[in-house]
Amino acid sequence: MHVLTGALLALAACAAPMPTRPALLQSGLPWGGSLSHTSFALGYKRAAPDWSPARDHAIFGLIDVDARGPGWPVAFAAQALLTFVDSEPEFADGVADNAGTYELNVGLRKVWRRGQVEPFVGGGLSLLGASVSDFRCFDTVPACFQDQRDDDTTLGWWVGAGLFWDAGPARSYGVHLQVSQGELELLGEDVQAGGVSLLFTYGLRR
Repeated sequence: MHVLTGALLALAACAAPMPTRPALLQSGLPWGGSLSHTSFALGYKRAAPDWSPARDHAIFGLIDVDARGPGWPVAFAAQALLTFVDSEPEFADGVADNAGTYELNVGLRKVWRRGQVEPFVGGGLSLLGASVSDFRCFDTVPACFQDQRDDDTTLGWWVGAGLFWDAGPARSYGVHLQVSQGELELLGEDVQAGGVSLLFTYGLRR
């Protein structure tokens, strides 16, 4: 997966104006449920010690969403997160100068509605991926490219907790603290792709 390209797309999505109340939030889902929160996210990930000295990753969250059916005590939750660090992990041993990870998380989330503040906990399965790349530039022409050296994916888990804040009609801010784990192989080394993440979200609520 090309982590840098995905990060730029995430920034573009966050910068786009949001509609007041999308039709999906207004009318509900086909199976009778509704989207409770639909957000973009930015944040920070402290990667596992395997990534030293490149443990401080920027997070670009393409989507954070939870949905529930009528009378459900918990909501279905999903996330798509990208991370990027512009430095070299020790295991890269000089063959790459930047790296990143991604997480596709699915699971359950329990949200307690307490006025404007909505605490929550959740967790589930995670498809984690990581890549290491070398950013190269030509001397003869003003052009650069990303040479991906290695990548891998694995199945792991995630758990998290946080707060949503009702910011008015159909608007919501949130803060998430979550942990993920999943081991994969990069450049012949076993590497932990998870870590501890702090996310700040902004989006729509029902």
